Amino acid sequence: MGTDILLFADTIDGTLDPLTIELVHFARKHSTFWPGKIKLVIPGADMADVIGVFSKKCGLEVVYLKTDKNLHRNTEIIGKELVDIISEEKPKTVCFLHTTRGCHLAASVAIEKEASCITAVQSIIRNKENVPVYERALFNGKLVVNVAPVKGMSVLTILAGAFSSSVEDITENDFQAKVDIRFVKHRMSNVETIDIKRAFDQEDNALSEADVIISAGRGIGNEDNLELVRELASIFPKSAVGGSKPVCDLKWLPYNRQVGATGRIVTPKLYIACGISGSQQHITGMKNAQWIVAINTDPHAVIFSYADYCIVEDLTIFIPIFIEKFRKQFRQTESPDDGIYI
Repeated sequence: MGTDILLFADTIDGTLDPLTIELVHFARKHSTFWPGKIKLVIPGADMADVIGVFSKKCGLEVVYLKTDKNLHRNTEIIGKELVDIISEEKPKTVCFLHTTRGCHLAASVAIEKEASCITAVQSIIRNKENVPVYERALFNGKLVVNVAPVKGMSVLTILAGAFSSSVEDITENDFQAKVDIRFVKHRMSNVETIDIKRAFDQEDNALSEADVIISAGRGIGNEDNLELVRELASIFPKSAVGGSKPVCDLKWLPYNRQVGATGRIVTPKLYIACGISGSQQHITGMKNAQWIVAINTDPHAVIFSYADYCIVEDLTIFIPIFIEKFRKQFRQTESPDDGIYI
C-alpha cells in the first residue's frame, strides 16, 4: 500500500520540532475528507529512540533518514533524498512546515516532481467536486484566498498555529512503533554545514512564562518609544515585552522576544499589540491569547479582526494616559516587582 500523505518533520539538537504535532493534526483532518495512509520523514543523527517514541505515540509509520552530524541540516542533500522517497512512495500530498527551510524544500521538491505548490495553508475544505481546497491569507491577512491544486501531486507548507498542537488528541495507545531506517545516499553538495547553533538563547523563557505580553511593532515609530511599551508592561505583574519580526530585524529587540510563526508561539492571559498591523506570521504567534488588545492608528489594521478590544489612537498619546489612569485607580505609585520579564 502506497502513502497518501507524506509529512516532513524537522529536528534540531536531537529533538523533534514541536510543531510536528500540527503537521500530524493537519494530515488527520485531511484524511477525514480523503482517507489514506500517512507517513512521516524525519532526518537526523542519533534520533532512533526519539523517533520510535514519537511513532508509537502518534500511531504513524516513520522513515528515519539517518545522517551524519550536521548533514541533516543540508537542505540540498535532504531535498535530493526526499525526491527519492517521494518517487518510491508516490504520495498524493507532501507537507512541510511553513518555515524558511520548509519553504526551501517544498519549492525544490515541487519543481523536481512538477507538482502543485501551495504555501502558508491555514485551513482545508472539500469542494463540490470532492477536490481539496486550501485556504491561505494574502496582503498581511487583509485577504483570504482559496486555492485548489491542478496537478496530480500537491506540495504544501502548513502555517504554524493554524492546526491543533495537542499531543493528547493524536495519541494512539495500541500502536507499535514502525520506523524504517534509511541511510543518506547523496553526499555531493555545493555547500557544507560546519556548525549549527540557535539564533537566540533558548533559556530565556520570558515570553512563555508571562501572563501579560506587551508587544511592539514597527508602528511604534522609533526605538525610543520602546520605553513606553516597557513602562506599560511594568504596571502588570508577571509581564514581558515582545515584538514583531520587523522590530527584531531592526535590532530594537533581540530575536528571543519575537512573537510569530518564525519566533515564539505564545498564549498569555493578556496580549497587548502596540503599533502592530497584523501580518499572518505574527497573528499565528499570538492569536490564542485569552484576551487581545490592539492599539493602532489605522482603523483597518488586520489585527483588529483578532482583537477583543480595539483602540484607534496614537500609542504615544494613549499609553501615558492609560498608565496614569491605571496607577491612579489602583493607587500604584511604583512598578510591581514580582515576576516582570522586561
